[in-house]
Amino acid sequence: YTALEKVAVMSDEIAERVGLNVTEPQEVPYIPGRKRWTVSYRGEEIVKPLRRQMKKFAKIRHNEIYCAETRGGELEAAAKETNWDAIASCRSTYTEGIGSNYAVARQSYHWLMTNHAMVKKGILADSDGAADCSCNDLETQWHVMGMGSCNSYPIIRKRFSRMREEMMDKIGIPSGVKEAIMANHEPNEDGVYPDWADPKYVFKFREMKIVSVFESHRNAAIHWFQNGHPMKSWITDCEELLGVNEKLAEKFSKDWYSIKRQETAALWAQRQNIFKEDEIPMTQLREQVAEVLKAKRARKSKTKTNEKYLKMSRKQLENFLEQEKRTNLDGSITRFVIEPDASDEEKGQAKREKHIAKMERNKRRNAKKQKALRKAKAKRKENDEQEMMHIDDMLTEPSREARRGGKKERRKARHRATAVLGKAKKKADKQQTADKKAAEREWEPGGKN
Repeated sequence: YTALEKVAVMSDEIAERVGLNVTEPQEVPYIPGRKRWTVSYRGEEIVKPLRRQMKKFAKIRHNEIYCAETRGGELEAAAKETNWDAIASCRSTYTEGIGSNYAVARQSYHWLMTNHAMVKKGILADSDGAADCSCNDLETQWHVMGMGSCNSYPIIRKRFSRMREEMMDKIGIPSGVKEAIMANHEPNEDGVYPDWADPKYVFKFREMKIVSVFESHRNAAIHWFQNGHPMKSWITDCEELLGVNEKLAEKFSKDWYSIKRQETAALWAQRQNIFKEDEIPMTQLREQVAEVLKAKRARKSKTKTNEKYLKMSRKQLENFLEQEKRTNLDGSITRFVIEPDASDEEKGQAKREKHIAKMERNKRRNAKKQKALRKAKAKRKENDEQEMMHIDDMLTEPSREARRGGKKERRKARHRATAVLGKAKKKADKQQTADKKAAEREWEPGGKN
């Protein structure tokens, strides 16, 4: 509380008293006080921390300028409507392929290296079928992300669409708004997204305000909002468009974009796996996993739910199949036999498998030991708890009736003890008096000394 602040407070109090005591309005006198200033951007005051806010506004302005200059300026209106804060929150996760800066930019501006993009940039020769997908359609990013019905793309889209529907239920989006979003912004039964840029497409639930917002941005380049970019009006007009408060609308925007990012990463990983000749297609890999699960469940072995296996990546599925293969081969004594004419690579592979099997056996053995130790520890803990409970029962205070009865008994015992002590004291006093008198008689003159 500095002297200048004290002057400012006193000036406010003086001005208030003057205003209360003056009946007619007078000219406002000049009273020295602290100067106050604010920093505003586009009519909104910037609050602390100033550096972080200015950095955020600079990034948003940079994105808007880039969108205004690229694609012939067809993204300028869409960039102003985009909720860049939700996109920045996803980027801050730094998850490989999902939240990195490059991954977000590849999704936003259609930078994924599809066959069509590689032909345009001169990476692939412009020949017949060079820019086509495996289904003989032109492979653009929108074909992979929204319209293509080949290579298990629809299955992935519908899986993430269900995740977004569950997210809306958890947040509490009204059923009418949810139906409008699912009808216009989500894939249909075939796993294909509606194409807003197609003039023949007719929006459903056009009486809803959120659908009118979708329709106003239908001509945005590269299917901007269908790629997953959240809208700014979802926050500013949250009650009218989404039917929830501002806090829930912000959560909806962030979760929406995060799930869209995951969907893009999964679709692109599927596309990359298809064009790798040395790898099994994802569909075939899932079929193998399904057969293994059927066999395991027939043996009544413990397995996860089907939904968890569907969410697994390629690496996780391959590791699962490899582990099951080793488990089934554990009983064979010839699984590590090396043929005499085997190559050095085959011998090395056999040695590695033998070493891995040994590590697995040691791991299972250690797991059994740890389990036995945990059981013994739990048993000791249970015994200690029972002993403590027994001690607590012994030390627990008695009931009210027991306390009353104990009090009476203690009072009686105290009275008895007091009476006994009184009698003993009287007897001792009497004896002491008699001894004193006898001693006086002995030392009297003429007495016996």
